[in-house]
Amino acid sequence: MKQEEIIQKIRNKLIKNIQIKLKKKKEIAVAFSGSLDSSLITLLAKKCTKTKLLLYTIGFPDCYDFRISEKSSNNLGLKTKKIILKKEDLKNNLEEYLNLTKDNNKVSISFTLPFYILLKYIKQKNILTGHGADTLFGGFYKYLSSKNIKNDISNCFKEFISNLNKREFKIAKKIKKNLIMPLTDKNLSKFVLSLPSKYFIKNNQRKYILREVGKSLGLSNEIVNLPKKSFQYSTGIIKELKRNNYYNLL
Repeated sequence: MKQEEIIQKIRNKLIKNIQIKLKKKKEIAVAFSGSLDSSLITLLAKKCTKTKLLLYTIGFPDCYDFRISEKSSNNLGLKTKKIILKKEDLKNNLEEYLNLTKDNNKVSISFTLPFYILLKYIKQKNILTGHGADTLFGGFYKYLSSKNIKNDISNCFKEFISNLNKREFKIAKKIKKNLIMPLTDKNLSKFVLSLPSKYFIKNNQRKYILREVGKSLGLSNEIVNLPKKSFQYSTGIIKELKRNNYYNLL
């Protein structure tokens, strides 16, 4: 199969999934970091549905996500609302999060805790996210040294889906939110995992084929070529968790 056909298939699967999930929804919130992943699903939702999109970006003052989300939302012709965190927000929500999820992994806490706070802040019931892109399309740094990248991605994706039920979907259910994650769709993941290894990383560029999908849809080169930056770092969360010794609550 040629690359153009692969790009079209991925686009079609995403469009179909988004249209089904957003059908009859007048408005939804978007967990928007400004990265390739959230920009791509936002663009598709804007192009393929009549749903009103309300973008939200969370983080500490002057964090990376605030800088890129403003540029990316402008590129999409939309605006994003900034949720500016204070250290008290982490303290006030950490114990509640731990009791709910029983999570004792410092890494997962550092990126799921701010997501939990984000869900509590957003008033809309339906929330669109770019969850799964790095896991499924080869976005993590560890994939660069993989000896069998397809096998590693497949195993990582299975673990990721399992963890969604233990964390993200669990906290969403608790606060009565409906998470919409187009990049975790079964038909999409089955197709992506069938692709040759060269479409995941090319010339050391991770998420190669997803970036090509973004280009084909008209995302700016600036968005398409943004380097991978983990949520816990791009929001400034992990720095504050360590600085205030909040991990001692584990």
